[in-house]
Amino acid sequence: MYLLLSILFSSLIFVIFTHWGQRKGHLYPVIWVNYGTCLLFGEGFGSLMGEGTWRMDNVQDPAFLLLFSMGLLFVGTFLLMGTATRRAGAASAATATKLSLVIPMGVAVWLYGEPLGWPLVISVLLSVISIGLFSASDGLKFDPILLAVFAGAGLVDAALNAIRQSFHSEMNDWQQSTVIFGSAFLFGSLGLLKSEWRQQFSKSAVGMGFLLGLVNFFSIVFLLRGLHFFQGVTATFFAFNNVGILVLTSLVAWLFFKQPMGFYRWMGLLVAVLAIASAFFNLLWTLA
Repeated sequence: MYLLLSILFSSLIFVIFTHWGQRKGHLYPVIWVNYGTCLLFGEGFGSLMGEGTWRMDNVQDPAFLLLFSMGLLFVGTFLLMGTATRRAGAASAATATKLSLVIPMGVAVWLYGEPLGWPLVISVLLSVISIGLFSASDGLKFDPILLAVFAGAGLVDAALNAIRQSFHSEMNDWQQSTVIFGSAFLFGSLGLLKSEWRQQFSKSAVGMGFLLGLVNFFSIVFLLRGLHFFQGVTATFFAFNNVGILVLTSLVAWLFFKQPMGFYRWMGLLVAVLAIASAFFNLLWTLA
């Protein structure tokens, strides 16, 4: 269930960015308001749900410094994704983001000793082929910033997994998310020092940032809970998650944003389904 919810909410992030991109809106105010919303919503709703809220002794938690530093990584990756989309095109930026799955999967196998069965190897290869097919339909444009997007997105997933694997945090998922988003909001606030960025705010940007914040918060909560549920086989989780997001966002873009699929995209969709099936077979093979 957490895997499906992670795919759903992560896909909604791409849907919101696609809609805002079509309106040619400014990126910074949406991202800044988004993290402020995540922080307030996590504190308020978390308290109502009995999930616990921020406490000063959280600073002593073993995972606090990593969680806090991830705020800067979150802001930087979001801004890189937006910049890469405008400079190199949406297809190239999305490809760099999705190919980053090899980083957390590689870390899970190398550092945490997770099993590397042949079905998972096949799933990774099929995932790369699928992403390549999706991109081939639009034509790729290479820009050095894509390497930064690739590294940033991969490090985000790897760091979230490290919290589960290497740090014995006493904070729950809501509290961990609050630290990340609070840190991202603080680091993002530095952008207010730039007058050009302060002038980009508008009612529509604030509204879009609020919507993005709600979706973004739950995407991280469900990602963290999915990693907990797939403890010991997180490499399989990342294969499911990234390819699933690619499939769902492509279908939504086709149905609601009238983005053409074409032969390569349909083939990419088929290969993606095979990659998911292979990852599922690897999960059964590992648990057998």
